[in-house]
Amino acid sequence: MTEGIVTAARGRLGQSPYFALRGIECVCRDGVVTLRRCLPSHYLKQITQETLASIDGITALVNDIEVIAPGASEAANREGYRPCHA
Repeated sequence: MTEGIVTAARGRLGQSPYFALRGIECVCRDGVVTLRRCLPSHYLKQITQETLASIDGITALVNDIEVIAPGASEAANREGYRPCHA
């Protein structure tokens, strides 16, 4: 069941008209889906969660997506900081 949930989640994110959602990492354990990576806005973070909320078998969503302004990650990487669960 867990693999089916991850496959469904990746499929929905892959079909999203928001290209940024396609890079979101989904991990599932006992019906709890954890979302990771970075997005440029809180709006996209919320859209990611809403996109997956209706998948059968998901009992909870843990949204660990970090919101980082465009360009901020390049500056942070130059300083050695990896904010995006890289």
